[in-house]
Amino acid sequence: MVKDTGYKAHRYISYVQLGRILDSLDYEVFNKLNDAYFEVNIEQTADDWYAVDGKELRGNIDAVSGEKRGENIVKSVSHQDFNSQVIGFYHGSKDSEKTVVQDYFSTQESIESAYSFDALHTCPKLLENIHTKGGIY
Repeated sequence: MVKDTGYKAHRYISYVQLGRILDSLDYEVFNKLNDAYFEVNIEQTADDWYAVDGKELRGNIDAVSGEKRGENIVKSVSHQDFNSQVIGFYHGSKDSEKTVVQDYFSTQESIESAYSFDALHTCPKLLENIHTKGGIY
């Protein structure tokens, strides 16, 4: 991409700067670059995008009994209006966020929205499940 844009960076950008760059990204130009280099064209066909992630609930670890992990919540947050929906819960020492997310999507009859995940969830089983039910990831 540096060859195409002519931009020469003198140092790495920060996470905050990356967010600003991505906010101003022209997805049509991005698609042309993807198509030119990888023969992949990504179109945003879904209007509703959701971020799926798990968070540990503060104050629930029983340090007296030696616990290092506590109760966790997994939720889906709308990219558009930041409203959230609880997908499920798990206990850090017994279950995993990955299992909760896979179980949630496997119970859905059809999926009409688009979802973004962190690297933990980018496994073929989950992504195939979303794709076959009409969702985007």
